[in-house]
Formats: sequence, structure tokens, C-alpha cells
Amino acid sequence: MPVTARSSLPLLTPFADIPQGCSLQKSEDGQRFTCVREGEAVHVLADRCPHQGYPLSQGEARDGTLTCAWHNWKFDVRTGECTFGGEGVRRFPASVADGRVHVDLRVDVPAERARLRASMARALQSGDGGAVLRDGLRLDQLEELEGPSPAFGVLVEFAAARTPYGFDHPLATMTDLLSWVERGWLALPEALAVAAELAAEDYAYLGDRPVHAELEGEATAQAIPAALRVEARAQAEATARALARELAPGDAASLDALTREGLLPYVGDHLLGYGHGLIYTDKTRDLIARFPEAREALLGALIVRQGWHTRETALPPWKRTREGYAAVDALGPTPNTDPASAPQWSPEARARYEQAVLASEAAAVDATLEALGQGVAPRALVLASAHAAAIRLARFDPSWERRPEAEVTVLDVSHALTFPDAALALLPLASDRDARRFAVQAAAFVGKLHKSDRSEEPPASEATPSLEEVLRRRDADALPSLARRVPAAERPAAYARLAPFAAGETFVRPIFTAHAVKVTEACHRLEGVDDQADHAYLEAALTMVVPRRTERSPKRQATLALEMIEHSRPPKGLY
Repeated sequence: MPVTARSSLPLLTPFADIPQGCSLQKSEDGQRFTCVREGEAVHVLADRCPHQGYPLSQGEARDGTLTCAWHNWKFDVRTGECTFGGEGVRRFPASVADGRVHVDLRVDVPAERARLRASMARALQSGDGGAVLRDGLRLDQLEELEGPSPAFGVLVEFAAARTPYGFDHPLATMTDLLSWVERGWLALPEALAVAAELAAEDYAYLGDRPVHAELEGEATAQAIPAALRVEARAQAEATARALARELAPGDAASLDALTREGLLPYVGDHLLGYGHGLIYTDKTRDLIARFPEAREALLGALIVRQGWHTRETALPPWKRTREGYAAVDALGPTPNTDPASAPQWSPEARARYEQAVLASEAAAVDATLEALGQGVAPRALVLASAHAAAIRLARFDPSWERRPEAEVTVLDVSHALTFPDAALALLPLASDRDARRFAVQAAAFVGKLHKSDRSEEPPASEATPSLEEVLRRRDADALPSLARRVPAAERPAAYARLAPFAAGETFVRPIFTAHAVKVTEACHRLEGVDDQADHAYLEAALTMVVPRRTERSPKRQATLALEMIEHSRPPKGLY
């Protein structure tokens, strides 16, 4: 049991003088304790309520329960557990010797860790993000932080087990928040506050998702896509979990092999879940690298989600993309990265390609097939599609979000940007077949959303406000000129200044916050890998997070419901 500088402290007041009931007592060095005396028994607790720090010694003790006077939280004096309110209060073992009460200050770290983890789980279950944050900070303070935050680890484990349909937005956002903490963009407590709210609001009152771990036959990576293709979700999950258990913590090579053979082939079949199939695969790998002890839960959650995703490009409107799949599958072997021997792709050729991608799905697919046939590497095409997606997002027509007969929001267009960002991270692991398909998917996705563009450019703003002024005023009109004014060397720092706003101020609904974080991180990553980067990525990130948007519209919801019930009409969309 770890011991503090002094393992025991006597209270100043002799035991005989401590009154019955609740009182404030101090030690020789000035530490404050709440003492509850019941006859000859004395219970010693921390004086500060774990809720907001008000003195518990100002409360009332009755029948073994201490009540905080400020918000009526109630604590069992024998255990410190909270019986009404939220987190428990620390209770100190105490004994009477030589007429004085001696308080044992030692911390049983394993027991305290277990107590805090259990308390965080209860708070998540009840949707209390504030309690999750406070206990998470206590847990992080308890540990000697040499790696990822233990509190984030609890959130990851909880979310992976609770999300009913597998890996979801809160988990995807957590890995980006941790990246921002590591870069110094966001303080750990602030990042934990955002993650706690996302998890608590999305997973409150949910039980653990049933786990499918009973395996039929041998666990091989190839069995995962085979099972998913016939919607054998339980078998796919059981296989993934079995393979995850075989992974040694930190065994990147084995995880790469599992990704190449077990995860990417199914994602390569179709654009899954509006791009989330590939996005979540990338985020899952990152979380496994940070929290290897959660690898089975994370891989299980990912496969569950993949099994429920809509196969977007199997839908009727995506005929040209399906034809593109068949065409690229018939190509001979080509590299999926950019070797020195690959044909040089001039800036002019890339610009023409991006124009085709922005034109329509058919033009995007045709241009991709032509470029692949000329030997252009899939990575170069995906990167160009990412830049085109940034342009598309910056052109988003906000009137879509006000049309009551449509359900389009800026989130729909944001996926076309975060998808190629994930593809670029995973292309080094992809087979030729999957790499080419990702190139087709990335281009077709951007082209398919061409109806989201506004009809004309907004008038140029003559004002030259700073980024901070634009964020404070939520000045959407200033975005294009602001993005163009920031020199290339200063754009990385602009993302660092934008990150706290994206995470904590721009939106209220968790789904919007998650996308604001993911888009900001994707634009920063793309800025770093695109040697032809210009203002487009920063402008896309600003377009996502700066304008005030209607996050929920009862009128729109009612209109869409009536249109469907009374006229059997689906909502207006982008395709």
C-alpha cells in the first residue's frame, strides 16, 4: 500500500471533546476533515463534498447518513458511498489511541482505482457527464501518467461495450481529442470534459451490448469479410474477438496484417455507412495503439458496426461507381503508393482531375479510371479527392439546412472529407484491389454531392478580422478571405487555435461536436501530407465550425414525417 509523507495524523481535538454528530476537525498540519461521531464510534471523511467542494462539515448526520447542506447529496458514513447525488466521498480509516483520533492517510491505490472506475461507470450509465469528469480527473491524479489518460481508457472501454450498434462517433472523437492533448492544443481536463459529455449523452441508461464470442470453426482474418458479406454478424464479431485476443499489446505488425486481410476487403466492397466504414477502421486502430488492453472490445465494436452499415454504393443512384469497381478490378497489378518510378503527375493534371471530381459522380469515376490506367498511384488520386472535398465543403450552401422538406446538413458533406483522410492512413496496408476501390470511392463520393454547392460565391469581405475575432463573432462572411490571408507557414498554428473552439464552443448536440472535431483534425492531417496544400483545408475547417447552425428543427422533423406518412415521399437529398 503506497504511503504518503506521513501515514497517520492525529486530530487536534481530543476524542472526548468531539461532539456527537457532524463536526469539522483539523489535523496538526491544518488538513480539514468531517468527523461523524456515533456514540463511541467515529467516522472520518474528506471535508470537501465531491460534487462542488462545499464543506460537508456544515451538513447534518443522521442514522449513519451525512447530508451535504448545499445540494442534498447524501453519503454513507461507514463507506463514503453516495446514496443520493453522484460520486462518493473519500473515507479515511481512523482509530482512537491515547485519547486522540488518528487518521490513516495511506492510499490503497488498487482499491481506489477500482472505486473510481466503478464510480465513473455508474455516472456514465446515468448520463452524468460532470461526475464522469470529476472522477476521471481524480483517477488521472491517482496514477503516474506516463501514457494515455486512464480516465480516457475507462471511457473507451465503456463506450466499446455499450454502444448498441458498435463503434460510433464518441469513440472516433476520443482519439482525435487525445491527439490534440498530445500536441498541446487542448488541456487534458478540457478534452476529458468533451469526451465525458459525448459518452454520457450517447450511452446513458444502456446495458452492455451482447457479446458474440462463440466461434464456429477456425479464426482467420479472411473469415471476417466472408461473414460480413452474408450478414453473419455474430460469427464475424466472434472471429474478430478471437483474433484480437491473440494480438500481443503493441504488436503493430499483426494488427496491420489483420487490417489488410480482415478489415479492408469488406470496406473495399462498398462505401459503407456514408464513409464511416473506413473512417471508423482508422480510428479503431489508433485507439488500439493507445489502449491495447481494450483491443478485443474495440475490434468487436468495429465489426458490429461494419455489419450494420448501409452499403451506400449498392444503392440504385450509385450505378456508375459500381461500374467503376468492375473496371478497376480488371486492371493489372499497380502500386498503391507513390514509388519513384510512378508517372509524374503535374499540378496541372491534378487540377484537371479535381475539376472532374467536383463535377459529378460519373465524371469523377471516369477521371479516376483514366488516371489509374495511366499508372497514377491510388494515393495521389485519394489526396486530390481530399483536396476537392475540402473545396466542396467550403462551398456548402447553408440554405439546405433551412429547407423543411430536406434532411441535408453540413455533416453530409463533411464525410466526403474525412473519408479520404482515413483512406490515406490505411492505403499502405491495402491490397491493389482495395486501394483502387478506395480511389474510386473517394472521388465518386465528392462528385455525388455536387448539389450541395451554393449557386454563387459570397461577396468578398473587405474587413481583415483575426481568427479569434471571427470565432467570437461567428462571422461566416469573413471565412474565405481569412483562410486565404493565412500564410502557409502559419496554417498549422491556426488549427491549434481553432481546436478548442471546435471541441467546446461551436455546437451543443454531441453529433455536431463529434464532426467538428473530426473535420478539424482531418484538415490538419491533410494539410501536413499534401505538398500542394493551399487555403482549401483551413477554409473547409472554418466552414464546418464557425457559422451558427440550427442543430435541431422540430418544424423540419414534423414536415418530413408528414410527407412520408401522408404522401409516401422521402426527404429531398443530395442525390
